[in-house]
Amino acid sequence: EKMKTSKQLVEYVRRKAAEPKTIYVLGSFGQILTQEFLNQKCRQLTWNEQNRSILQQYVNQGYQAFDCCGLIKAFLWDDNPSNYKVAEDENEATMLARAKVKGKIGTMPERPGILVFMSGHVGVYVGDGEVVECTPSEALGGWGVLTTKLKDRGWTDWAEYARINYDKPAGWQQADGCWFYYLDGTMLKGWRWLPVSNGSDVWGWFYFNPANGIMQSNKWVRFTDGQEYELGKNGKWTGNHK
Repeated sequence: EKMKTSKQLVEYVRRKAAEPKTIYVLGSFGQILTQEFLNQKCRQLTWNEQNRSILQQYVNQGYQAFDCCGLIKAFLWDDNPSNYKVAEDENEATMLARAKVKGKIGTMPERPGILVFMSGHVGVYVGDGEVVECTPSEALGGWGVLTTKLKDRGWTDWAEYARINYDKPAGWQQADGCWFYYLDGTMLKGWRWLPVSNGSDVWGWFYFNPANGIMQSNKWVRFTDGQEYELGKNGKWTGNHK
């Protein structure tokens, strides 16, 4: 079976966030909120029972129920709860633990489709500084699948979801007005001899911030030989040093 992709995950969660009838019910992964389903989930999980009076308002109106992980699993299972697979039924802690590519939130790459985590919660980064998450939060805009801002939300970790494929960036990439260069999916840092643009046969020396990989331009940078080298406005070394 062909693995789904990060691009498809982003499309799916964006679509769900745009739908008016989603509702947060713990332990759900795309079921329609009927009275019978709510009763079952309230018997199963205390949180639902404690919030029954709120959830009751959404019963039998065609609302689709998810929790934070359920949104991601529903994507895996083609938005059809009957495709449930016990082997793929993971909570957010397991999703983070199983991930091979991950890190603290401050090191997060600009890679739509990666998962973001805080204690007990997971969301999907969709690009442009936005996250889609299923959460019960009036403050953020309601109980359901919401689009929120990545910044200041309290996310602590990021990870590539182990059950999907990520299109690896290659060559020059721009994000938030900054330039980066990727080789085999890895962001380059320090001094590099590279083509001036993707596919160009003109090459030059470039310098990328060792901490975050951002290409430096319009400045002098000290090299290990103790000399300073001038970077032009396109980032390429001008040939000047002092």
